[in-house]
Amino acid sequence: MIRKVKTFLHIFYNSIIPHARYYSKILKVNFSFSLKYFLTLIVILNIFFILSIVKKYSPKRINTVLNSLIISLQKSPDDLIININNGRLITGYNRPYFLWLDDQDKKRLLLVIDETASAKKILIYKSFFLLTTNELVMNNFKNSDLSVLPLSYVQNQQIDKAKINFFVNNLEKIKLLLPFLSLILIIALIIILPLASFIITLIYLLLSTLFVFLLYKIFVKKHFRFKKIFQVSFHSATLPLLIDYGLIIFRPTIKLNFISYLPTLPYPFLFFILLALFIGVGVYEAHVKHE
Repeated sequence: MIRKVKTFLHIFYNSIIPHARYYSKILKVNFSFSLKYFLTLIVILNIFFILSIVKKYSPKRINTVLNSLIISLQKSPDDLIININNGRLITGYNRPYFLWLDDQDKKRLLLVIDETASAKKILIYKSFFLLTTNELVMNNFKNSDLSVLPLSYVQNQQIDKAKINFFVNNLEKIKLLLPFLSLILIIALIIILPLASFIITLIYLLLSTLFVFLLYKIFVKKHFRFKKIFQVSFHSATLPLLIDYGLIIFRPTIKLNFISYLPTLPYPFLFFILLALFIGVGVYEAHVKHE
């Protein structure tokens, strides 16, 4: 086991930045050797990703939020009646209603019901949701963009204290099942995420390899085998994958002034370009002749 770990770390270290001394050896090893490394890398990265999800949405935290939501709903006024009829909301409460949550020792405003408010007032309230006369507004917090759902898409209904209590009872049942549901979800993530990530990244690598293969075929006279370029891609994808998962897990906020002058490209296309760049350099380094 220790030997396998050392072998993986050796491959990982030498694969991060393509260089001739190591990449030239890839051409001489079996295709399965590189495929096993790539699969192991995907599994390890997804383990870190799953751990970040569990840390952020731990059962303890979810249980705390559920308790806080239950308490807040139980404190809702008896005379609060919400009617949605033909896309129009009426409460008859004559003032805004605020639903608060306690989350990690912080008071967060979950919902505001304000019939007279405009959609943009959610930025003043700093709440997650805002119900106005005609709309359900959702706050993204990270930017000023708001998600708005017209109440015309919501079926006619009346929400009173009895329905709120019924909802609270269901939340109590979910809270009891939370440990079991959390275990099932974690197992599902362990199975599904690495498999989905492997398939999606493999498609990216195939497309990037084909792109690099065609470029070399057009501009370089030397013959390159597609299978070997594909094999090199398993190693040269190391740093792009580290960047990809790092951005997903840590979500860093980077402000670069020159970015505003560049055209906005979709993330999948940027990832494709990054992979193609590293694969191209990896293929070049693998075929460099040394004395």
